[in-house]
Amino acid sequence: TKKAEQLSHQWDEMLSTRLGSGWGVCKKLVLREMRLIIFARQGMINGDEKAFAVSGIQWARSATGIATVWGNKGGLAIKIQVGHTTIAFVSAHLAAHDHKLKARNDMCREILKETRGIGVRHLDVASEFDHCFW
Repeated sequence: TKKAEQLSHQWDEMLSTRLGSGWGVCKKLVLREMRLIIFARQGMINGDEKAFAVSGIQWARSATGIATVWGNKGGLAIKIQVGHTTIAFVSAHLAAHDHKLKARNDMCREILKETRGIGVRHLDVASEFDHCFW
């Protein structure tokens, strides 16, 4: 059986409690106050549900805040494979307000560039996987 990710934040614990003991954490990423947690049924994590087993977990972070290194803004990306299907999850905290459109677009480009480490290097998470939830 795979070791479950540790939950260390009150929000994480609340989600886990709400889902119940039949669910576990595939992967958890944190960048300052940003969090991305992928839950799945325990049978998918430990391989009991062979047709829907979770495998090939990869992840990347991108800090796009102050001086493009401070993690107050940025993105988190996790890729998993469920059976033969690849799924990417991206969570992003971008610049706010209408007048920051260019900054938001620049941040998205940087997140896509910096998260190319998951999967194939010449493709980004928005176009490489069977499904991408951003």
